[in-house]
Amino acid sequence: MWVVIQRQPKPDASVWPGRTALAAIDALAWPLAWCWVITTASVNIGITGRLFMAVCLVAAGSRLRRALMHNHRYTFTTWRWGRWLGLLLTLGLALKLVVWLMGR
Repeated sequence: MWVVIQRQPKPDASVWPGRTALAAIDALAWPLAWCWVITTASVNIGITGRLFMAVCLVAAGSRLRRALMHNHRYTFTTWRWGRWLGLLLTLGLALKLVVWLMGR
């Protein structure tokens, strides 16, 4: 038996002044940051690195189009991954605090 469950689509985001500009910056920043990481790699990346850079540039174009033309459907990558990074940093700080308190 095959059960198919369809998820509800996410609701449209509220558009506020400045959201389009921030979305465009966010849309370009992440793929360009990955391109920078590839170009500054200390190892020979060869054709794989060039392919990954091409994929990043295509993704940047697609993300920029969504950020500018369909801003209500754009989700911020910085917010999405920043929450997890903040959670991990808070967990690390809590672990350091526990180690410091137990060592007294």
